[in-house]
Amino acid sequence: MNVSDALATRKSVRAFKPDAVPRAVVEEILLKAARAPFHEVIRDYLKVPQEEMIFCGMAVGYADDDAAINSLVSERAALSEWAVIRETA
Repeated sequence: MNVSDALATRKSVRAFKPDAVPRAVVEEILLKAARAPFHEVIRDYLKVPQEEMIFCGMAVGYADDDAAINSLVSERAALSEWAVIRETA
């Protein structure tokens, strides 16, 4: 699956199976997330001082496909409704 497909088909999971995610998998996810450069973009935009940490939370688990709440699919707003694309000169 490419990035475009992953973003287009993304869904929120609100109920998880009781199965534990192996620690090695969680560590791999966290290490990759830590390398993402977006924290500096967010820091600059929100004017967060360097001495403060930016932290984002996420749930890691296996979706419970039998849970009714996980069948909820919300509509996605059009890109033009929530994004501003700035072009440089």
